[in-house]
Parts: sequence; structure tokens; C-alpha cells
Amino acid sequence: MTANDTGARANSAHSALALTGGWVASAVHGDKVRLTWEEQGGPLVPGPPESLGFGSRLTEMSIVRQLGGTIEREWSRDGLRVVIEISKSALSRP
Repeated sequence: MTANDTGARANSAHSALALTGGWVASAVHGDKVRLTWEEQGGPLVPGPPESLGFGSRLTEMSIVRQLGGTIEREWSRDGLRVVIEISKSALSRP
């Protein structure tokens, strides 16, 4: 769900993939699963939204409340940067 919401945002008119030359990078690192989503080369970002939309609230609920992870959003003029960390054990069933 989280990946789908982030991917949908990347394909919108407000993200890095809206313009030729824009790009999105993601990676997984370490003992914990760490996903870094970073947009660059897209339209200028005026700042964080006034309120979180449904997808952002759903992502927060899934990552933080259900999986015990963290999510950080950083809005720069170049684009959105999101860092999600989740314990590997939260992603597997005993």
C-alpha cells in the first residue's frame, strides 16, 4: 500500500517524474529495512501540504502504528524526500 501510494505520487503532475530529466531514487539498507525515496529534477515544491491526504495518513498508519517503524518527510524545493525504517522482524510472521 505504501509503495503504491508513493509510486502514484511520483507519476502525478506535482512530482519529479512529471518533467523530462526528473528522477526518483529508492534503496533498502541494513539490519532494518530502510527505504529512502528522493525526488529531484521535478517542478519546484512550494513546501509541505497544509494537511496530509488519505494516502499519507494510510502510510503513517501502516508504517508507524501497525509495523512500529518510522517515517520522515522532508519537503525541499527540489522535491519530496521520505525515509521509512522498519524492523525486518515486523515484516515476517513467526
